[in-house]
Amino acid sequence: TPAKKLTYSVIVAEGMTLKGVKALLVTDTMTYQISFKSFNEKFDSFKPAFDTLLASFKLPKPAGSPDAVNENLPSETFTSFDHTMFSMSYPENFDNSFPAKRGNILYSVLFSGFRKDCTIQIDVLPSQNLSVEKVFEQNKVNYANTKRTSETTIGGLKAMFIDYSPMAQINSRAYFLVQGDKVFRVTLNWFQPEQANYLPIFERAVATLKLK
Repeated sequence: TPAKKLTYSVIVAEGMTLKGVKALLVTDTMTYQISFKSFNEKFDSFKPAFDTLLASFKLPKPAGSPDAVNENLPSETFTSFDHTMFSMSYPENFDNSFPAKRGNILYSVLFSGFRKDCTIQIDVLPSQNLSVEKVFEQNKVNYANTKRTSETTIGGLKAMFIDYSPMAQINSRAYFLVQGDKVFRVTLNWFQPEQANYLPIFERAVATLKLK
């Protein structure tokens, strides 16, 4: 698709120049602008990455196309998140963010996509030398509208989980694992009418969790 590209340079202070490039393309129904900017020599260092991104850009397929993909749903292609305490793969069209710590939480990361009521969150807490059974017993009373409790294995470790519904049309699941002096709590939330699209992908992500 034909597009216009503008490269510019602006002196913003002594010894500091803002450099940028914008690509603009127009379709029948949408306008797309892709831009990159940086200061001084960093522009030249990072521009090859921008050029690669721009070259890979593809317009979405029209709605109703037989091979169109609903990009609002979690991708079946995964990317990796690696931390000093654990690693996990998650849908590549999800972002990760870091909720503010509260209580005795040591670390927290949230994975979310288009729907902000469909998320995966991992919280790390101190185990106080308790077994996973004891941790689960102490915590399950905090979950309202419990549907079931069960256990499974994640990364070779025993995990116990609880299915519950925190509010109308939202289903959730909380897994608990213990390794050493830490509890790993994995919370899944999904919009109940979209369960078939979200839960299998979320379960695949959890299955890749490895504690370190």
